[in-house]
Amino acid sequence: DHSGKIIKGTSRGARILGGELDEMLNQPFRDFVVANSRKRFDTHCQQVLESRSVQSCDLELLNGGLQPLYVQIETNVAKGKKDKNHQIQIAITEITARKRAEEALRDALNKSQQHAKEVSALLESLEHSERRFRSVVETAIDAIITINSQGKIIFWNKQTERMFGYESSDIIGRSITLIMPQRFRKAHIQSMR
Repeated sequence: DHSGKIIKGTSRGARILGGELDEMLNQPFRDFVVANSRKRFDTHCQQVLESRSVQSCDLELLNGGLQPLYVQIETNVAKGKKDKNHQIQIAITEITARKRAEEALRDALNKSQQHAKEVSALLESLEHSERRFRSVVETAIDAIITINSQGKIIFWNKQTERMFGYESSDIIGRSITLIMPQRFRKAHIQSMR
């Protein structure tokens, strides 16, 4: 009614609120709204009364002492017998599962974003280490060669270029056996297996 009390309802609506229909009648609907949703509910009702149009709002409702339920209410104004007295009609749709899924998705997204930040920081650290490594080995007076587990050359510094006569761009990705004396190649290939 115009004072916010429940004057009609359905047994399904009463079950959503956690009770029986006869217990709900003449109770203010606002009493079933969780405290942190009441201001939103009041604003919603005021907007419905001012606009005289159907509007929706997501709220948390108390459920007979159980965990609060997420609901979407669709609210409409019906004129009473006296022009000043209006009834607000509220249709309730439970959306708890959808809200919990949205929260889980939001949590997963936040964790994913945090993980992405951590990966980005690790990559930045790795790039910094790589730059330091290259700086040290490129200015070294010794020839430095790095190979992978398949025996392919993955790094070849300037001093190595001078010593063997191959540019790094020509030798990277090729087998280390290319620069080995013939007598050591077979033993090296067997040791890589």
